[in-house]
Order: sequence, then C-alpha cells, then structure tokens
Amino acid sequence: MLLVAGEDYSIIILYFFMHDTYHHEHIATRGERLLAIILEIIVLASIVPFKWLGDYLFGQRWTVLEMTGGDLLGVMVLLALLYLQIILVVRRSQSIGKYMLDIQVVHNKTEKRIGFWRYYLLRDIVGRTLIIGSLPILDLIFEPLYFFIDSLFIFRKDKRTLHDLIAGTKVIHLALEKRAKSFFDFSKL
Repeated sequence: MLLVAGEDYSIIILYFFMHDTYHHEHIATRGERLLAIILEIIVLASIVPFKWLGDYLFGQRWTVLEMTGGDLLGVMVLLALLYLQIILVVRRSQSIGKYMLDIQVVHNKTEKRIGFWRYYLLRDIVGRTLIIGSLPILDLIFEPLYFFIDSLFIFRKDKRTLHDLIAGTKVIHLALEKRAKSFFDFSKL
C-alpha cells in the first residue's frame, strides 16, 4: 500500500514504521518498538527539569558533596527511574517504554516471560554493549555502526533485532487480560 503525501516524506516514513506488511497479531510492530525507545528517552530527559527546579529552589553548593540541590534532585529522580525500570523488568519483562505500550519481551520459542538476567545480561550487556565494548579504541567507530546494524535487523520478517537473536527473545503484544490495570500495576504476569 502506498501513501502519497506530496512533499511531506515524514508521513510516509511514519506510515512505513507503523504499518507492517508481515503483520502477526502477537508480534509488536516496528513502530511500537521505536516509540517505546523514544518514550524511554523522553522519560530519561525528564531529569533535566528536576535538576533545574532543584537549582532554583536549593541553589547553594555543598562543599562535602560538591553537588548543587539540582544535582541531588536529579540523582534522586534518576535512582527512582532506575528502580522503576528494575521492578518492571523483574516482574513484567518490560522496560518503561514497553510498559506504556503494553508490549513485552518473551522467550522466542516458549513465548514465556524472560527473567532479569536474560533481559539484562544477554539482551543489553552482551547483545548491545559487550560485543563493541571489547574493542578498546575502535569502539567509538564501531559502536554507532553496530547500533545501526542492530537496528536494521528489525526489518527482518520476524522483526527480531540482533540483540533479540543473541538473547533468544522477541517482543510481543500483551494479551488483554495481562495488560496493566493501572499505571502503577507492577504485578507479575
């Protein structure tokens, strides 16, 4: 299906990511996975206004810590987000962005929720970091290249990225009965 939008190619690109020609009912779309990452970046960027607020309210600098009030408030918000992320991964196999979109990382063959260690050790550390981090000086060159190649794997028919292949995982839609009942529903699935 072709979408004609005149000179506005962003609509065509957005349509391409949100519409899948190989749509499986339970596999998350490319656009949903991209949107989950964007939401996580936005949530992480929310630390900046808290830092500014802390600097405005508590502008003094503590000599012992060499931190301003904004630095301290920013660290507290970062720790709260990290705690939330860990709770979501342990209990629901979801990151913050995946939680917002009701998509989940599961084992490729059994489609069962994966554990914390598979999620972080295989998907994030080995699948995204360790391979490139093992190259001492060249990682500055190869890290963006690896990220680009890893991202291109999403265009496979099964929509599994390179870090999904390494960990033996895939990202699916949650069944209606397993979706979060409220924003603070961190129950196990």
